[in-house]
Amino acid sequence: DDFTDACAEKAIRLVWEYLERAVLDGSDMEAREHMHNASCLAGIAFSNASLGVCHSMAHALGAHFHIPHGRSNALILPHVIAYNAGLEENGENEALLRYEKIMLGIGGGTPKAAVHGLIRHIRNLMKRIGSPAYVTDLSVEREAFEEAIPQMAEQALKDNCTATNPRVPEKQELEYLYKKLCKGGIV
Repeated sequence: DDFTDACAEKAIRLVWEYLERAVLDGSDMEAREHMHNASCLAGIAFSNASLGVCHSMAHALGAHFHIPHGRSNALILPHVIAYNAGLEENGENEALLRYEKIMLGIGGGTPKAAVHGLIRHIRNLMKRIGSPAYVTDLSVEREAFEEAIPQMAEQALKDNCTATNPRVPEKQELEYLYKKLCKGGIV
């Protein structure tokens, strides 16, 4: 819907422009105001369109390991973008083309190249603001995490947010995405 997309796209642009400033200088009131507005706009968007598997997985991850919801989403986001866009598959899908459309000025010769660029930029932003890339960077024991993966995947699959994900995931796919949250992966 045009209104939901407008709110979501504006929220994304505000976060992209002001998150780093707000994190690196908590006294930057302009950046904090824009982040507050981005949060509100995102809330308006998802109250109308719901969310997706990133939030479903973050709900389960946070519940199991007491990781704040925003941090859980940040850990999972690059992997879910790649999954939804079908970057490991042949061809193009609607999610890929939607991610390409909101690229924040990040170009690419093909839609897949553009989305790879988006993911790279997200990871770089996470590094700059000190956001960990792996659960193992958060003092989560690898063995406990590995053991929890099947149950977290099951919970995420049943979560209401999963119903509006652009791709319909299987439990094994969610387990695979969770495995990517361990440095070096899981064998």
